[in-house]
Amino acid sequence: MKRRHTFLGLLVLAVAINCSRIPENNDPILGIWVRSSVETSAPDSQTIQVKEEWIFNDVYLGRYQVFHNNSLHFYTDYAWELQGDTYLIDYYGTDFPKDSVRLDNLTDPRQLLMPSGQIFAEKE
Repeated sequence: MKRRHTFLGLLVLAVAINCSRIPENNDPILGIWVRSSVETSAPDSQTIQVKEEWIFNDVYLGRYQVFHNNSLHFYTDYAWELQGDTYLIDYYGTDFPKDSVRLDNLTDPRQLLMPSGQIFAEKE
């Protein structure tokens, strides 16, 4: 009986140690990326400052936020992955299309570019 408990204890310990290791992610996309614009509302021609943020974290998840005049207007979570040199952003649970971007290391500040070459966002 003692051997069985010892064996089960070692088995549980081995499983716990192996499951608790999270590989370190040092991807250059980690952090906050921003795109700003100015919009005009139709009925009263009021100007609205729009700031979009993508917050990439190291477990391949992130948060997308939209601010109107520095007030949070909308947010959702997303998953991201790297395929070759292209990052795919999937806004699961929404009807948003997936975004496909690549990192431009040649610019300062760093930029994310769409497949067309247009700027998607800049590193904050």
